[in-house]
Amino acid sequence: MNNGFRIGQWLVEPSLNTVSCNGASRHLEPKVMAVLVCLAKAENAVVPKQQLIEEVWKDTFVTDDVLTRCISELRDAFGDDARNPGIIQTIPKQGYRLLLKIEPQEDPVSTLGTRRRVMAAVLVLPVLIAGFAFVPSIRNGLLGRKSIRSINSIAVLPLENLSGDPEQEYFADGMTEELITDLSKISALKVISRTSVMQFKHKKQSLPDIARQLNVDALIEGAVVREGDQVRVTVQLVDGGTDRHLWAENYQREMRGILALQAEMAQAIASEVNARLTEEERSRLTVAHLVNPAAHELYLRGRYHLNRRGPGHPGEVEKARDFFEQSLKMDAAYAPAYSGLADAYLRLVWQGAPRQEGLALGKAAALKALELDESLAEGHVSLAESKEFERDWAGADQEFRRAIGLNPNYAHAHHWYSQFLSEVGRHDEAIAEIRRAFDVDPLSPRTWTPGDALYMARRYDEAIAYAQRLLELDPSEPAAYRILVFAYKAKGDLDRHMEAWSKYVLLMKFETPETAAAMMHLYARGGIKAAARATLLKARKEDWDAEDLARIHVILGENEQALRYLELSVEQGGGVWLKVDPDWDSLRADPRFQKLLRRMNFPDM
Repeated sequence: MNNGFRIGQWLVEPSLNTVSCNGASRHLEPKVMAVLVCLAKAENAVVPKQQLIEEVWKDTFVTDDVLTRCISELRDAFGDDARNPGIIQTIPKQGYRLLLKIEPQEDPVSTLGTRRRVMAAVLVLPVLIAGFAFVPSIRNGLLGRKSIRSINSIAVLPLENLSGDPEQEYFADGMTEELITDLSKISALKVISRTSVMQFKHKKQSLPDIARQLNVDALIEGAVVREGDQVRVTVQLVDGGTDRHLWAENYQREMRGILALQAEMAQAIASEVNARLTEEERSRLTVAHLVNPAAHELYLRGRYHLNRRGPGHPGEVEKARDFFEQSLKMDAAYAPAYSGLADAYLRLVWQGAPRQEGLALGKAAALKALELDESLAEGHVSLAESKEFERDWAGADQEFRRAIGLNPNYAHAHHWYSQFLSEVGRHDEAIAEIRRAFDVDPLSPRTWTPGDALYMARRYDEAIAYAQRLLELDPSEPAAYRILVFAYKAKGDLDRHMEAWSKYVLLMKFETPETAAAMMHLYARGGIKAAARATLLKARKEDWDAEDLARIHVILGENEQALRYLELSVEQGGGVWLKVDPDWDSLRADPRFQKLLRRMNFPDM
């Protein structure tokens, strides 16, 4: 211990009787330093008062008051607070213990040992605040300042919930998502989307390994503690290639200043990686917003449930909708809650809720969100989806482009814009957009992929090659088999089409192994039409979508029935793929099909 050690951010040098941080040094009396060394030797164990007195004042009689004064001086040196200790804890009627991990003195830019324990320690540092005043911790000059290489891409790993309450997971997840959203608005920086980074929540992988999987230069990791109306956040910037710490900061705010805190963090990170901000981006990050804490908390709960939707999580969208509505009861002018409500209504339409009512409510919520805050990219995407349903193609195009302009890293916007571009026949742009979506969200299990865009562009061999690459990475990837189902059918390779179909329906649990095997046997005996006939019987029993029924009738060569179901699909609000889907090629010369295209109001190429 006499050679020096670290307590959190502080370098302790007993031989010099000093503690220092960020270039500032504090001299301690020898006996005060001796008390600190005794506590450090015990690391995080409680050291009884009598033991401290006997070790520090071996040949001298002293009272507890002398020890108390030494502890007080140590707290003053570290900026600690006895009422809310972060460094030295008093154990009533027993003694004292250090709360921080003790580290041997090491190179300032080397790793900080067990990262999460260091963050936990930093988070409990006392930071006195008044109102919503921003009080950063000591800027971590000890950790080094910049990576040797430039940082052009970054991922924010899920912030760890250190509140000691599992019910606060939604809050930590929400803080992660909002920090990602703020950083994503910086066009000069590639920022990985939430759905990909959440794959690493609670997983123990090395940071360089995570950086390789996400293809980024650097990572942000951190933790959050919420105590009453106060929130503390620690974030660290780590070089993805070397695992070297580059920068760290501790923040604290009242809950109503939480949005300003997040913007402050985003600005600091952008500065550390030397990201160039446009004037508009700088303005959006410097405008401080206040938020009703109760409304914000309900909004975060809504986003938490909306993000959980999918197989195995029934009812999540309904829960999200209810939380967004509760948020707006607390604050009727909270724009993000309107945007979340719009997303929930539109997702419910996709799940089969009454179409016209759901679309009207979704559009109204999106318009209200943008009326309150025109800079919400999420609101523009929701409005674009609403206009797409209304067949206002030009309006949808404008809203998608506005969303991407506001948030260039918004994977959801790139994803849906790609699908829109495919629908209207702008295939090269569609392929570029979906590749951009996967660039910023590489691990997301999305339904629309580059392979789908290639298929709609009739680039079947490229679509098949893409699907095969997916299967090399994951032999059980349903999206790959879906692409193969369509591409092989379009090429007329019906054997491979049926083989891919049998694997796809099993992976998606549409069929049992027995029924899939029976269908393959039927195909082997009677061909594609026999299999289609059996599927048609099943579809009618299960009340399949009109467009799916039309596809089966096309396979059977029953164009009259196919057109009738397509007309019904258009009446019900479907038909968005009529212009480009290869499944309808045998119908395109029919005047009734041309009439349907005119009803869809597709833009001219």
